[in-house]
Amino acid sequence: MKTPCPRCGRQVDFLVGRVCSSCFAETYGIADIPSTAEATICRYCGSIRIGGRWIHVRSFDEAIETLAAYLVKKAKPVEPIEKVVLVSIDYETLPNWRTRVKLYLEGVYRGRSIQGYQSITARLRPSICPLCKTKVSGEYDTVLQIRGADSEYLERLVESVIRKLEIYEQVVDIIPGKNGLDVYFTNVGAARKVAKELAKITGGKITVPEYEYVGINSSGKRRTRKTLVLRISGG
Repeated sequence: MKTPCPRCGRQVDFLVGRVCSSCFAETYGIADIPSTAEATICRYCGSIRIGGRWIHVRSFDEAIETLAAYLVKKAKPVEPIEKVVLVSIDYETLPNWRTRVKLYLEGVYRGRSIQGYQSITARLRPSICPLCKTKVSGEYDTVLQIRGADSEYLERLVESVIRKLEIYEQVVDIIPGKNGLDVYFTNVGAARKVAKELAKITGGKITVPEYEYVGINSSGKRRTRKTLVLRISGG
């Protein structure tokens, strides 16, 4: 049975509160999302910092879409709507440091879909991520030395493992050599993950890490650099 909306007069299947879903979305919105959102973007690699962590992205578009998805995920639905998801994005200005976008949203109320949208301004503040800071300064925490195979083959293999593990942010540099490859990391945990994955693929063996004392950090603790070696059969 159809019900007339007291605001617009249309005959609708259900009301949200006292009006139809379209009038409700137009009047109140369907999610509590700020009209302006800021995030930090690395001016070197383009990675974006959201919610306390850096996320690897490849363009302004991807950075803005990642920020929008985060905002909607964290947003509180407008009562009595139960949940809200992001459907799509429409750029009102070209993707840049300051971009106006329209977020198309879908809410759920008593099992029924409610459509709405909201325009926001996304501001990206240029900075430098920890990985690029490490690269620019030449600093690293751990080097994984892979020995016993052609460097070109190893480089392709390492890059595939990095993609699989999604640890782009922890890789500082990859340097080929005559009988292998050196991969520099921001932390020993990432180096161990890559070494273990490569060992499974190649049948290689990982040596016990060696530690080199390199000074005191800003908090007064000893700084060390670690070296892991993966030896592939025949190397």
